[in-house]
Parts: sequence; structure tokens; C-alpha cells
Amino acid sequence: MLALLAVAAPVQGQLRGERAQVAGGAERQQLELAGIRVGMPSAEASPVLVSAGYRPSQNGEGPSWDAAVARLASQRPGRLTANGRVPAWESFVKDAERVEVHYRPTPVGAVVSEVAYTINSDAIAPQRLRAVLLGRYGRAGWENGFEFLYCTRGEPVCNQLAYVQGLQLPSVYVEIGPMQHSTRLRSGVRILAAHDAALRAEVDRRAPRMRRPTF
Repeated sequence: MLALLAVAAPVQGQLRGERAQVAGGAERQQLELAGIRVGMPSAEASPVLVSAGYRPSQNGEGPSWDAAVARLASQRPGRLTANGRVPAWESFVKDAERVEVHYRPTPVGAVVSEVAYTINSDAIAPQRLRAVLLGRYGRAGWENGFEFLYCTRGEPVCNQLAYVQGLQLPSVYVEIGPMQHSTRLRSGVRILAAHDAALRAEVDRRAPRMRRPTF
């Protein structure tokens, strides 16, 4: 089964109920790819793919939330120390398909930040892939015949330029190519900015800046 169609039953039912056709194309409350959605804990993401027949291939680790806080606070008084590690990325393969999941650290562990899916172009014809996309996501918010963009409901502008500049909310971008077809689920600027703000706020809480004396 193509990763575009591999969805856990509870999520699939939820998304069917949330699809809404609007003037600018298809928008959803919660986009996902291969059964994986932005913000899903790493401990849940891997089993979803394995249950769909994908084999773990490679992986890498990155700093935990505490370690990330300590690194940012390294130049401040009262130096913090933490060396925890959490999953940073994992890849899975099945025949001509490959799924790569990227994570970001949070206070409760690593959560999904981005998902990239590729399939060899000789494994599925462009016409078939277009039909899969239409059935899975509905009408694209923007397309040019070989590229398709799907935005979350509430995204101010859903087109290629907005995607390049950075969409505010999670999105799915599909590209039909001569050698391989690729699909990417991204978090969006708003989620990443909130994550960075929370990280810096935690740094300020644990290692307050030294106040300059006033005379």
C-alpha cells in the first residue's frame, strides 16, 4: 500500500470528517502523511509505519529538550548541564518507497516536525498518483500539473510563493518527477516559531540573564 494511503483508522475517520472544499482548494484541519501528523510523539510514529509494512532503515539522534536548553544557556551565569539525547530522524523503506521522519525536542520528548516521502517514478504512473492525491487530500490549494500544494484550514495564502516563503500552518507539497515522486509534510512557521519561543523562555527561566547595574 502506498504511504499516501497508509493511515491509521482513527485518524482516517477524523480527517474524512474535517475535509472542506473552499474557493482556494482543499483545506484540512489536520494534514498527515503516511499516517504521521505534525506533533505526533516519536514513540507513536515508528509503529504506524512498521504496521504499514515499512522497515526501519536508518536513524539519528539529537539533543533532548533539557540539553537544548543547556546549550542555549551556556554563555549565561550558572551554567546548566544536560546531555540527554532523543530521536532526531528516522527513515523507513518498502520496495520502491522511502519515508523519512524528522523530529524536534519538547519537554515531553521528541515529536514529529516534518515527513518526507519518495517513490520511484516507475512504480506508479503520474495519472495514478494524481488519482491517489485527489482521493487522499481532495482538490489542491495550488497546482501546476506536476506540483500540488495542500494547506491547513486557516492558512492565509495557499500557493507556491507562500510555500517557498514559509507557510504559517502545516502543509503537504507533492512533486511528480521523471525519476521519483516526492511528498513532504511540513510544520509551518507558526509551530516552529512557537517552539523556539518556548525554548528561549525556558532558558530565561532556568538561567536568567544577569541584570546590568543602574547608576
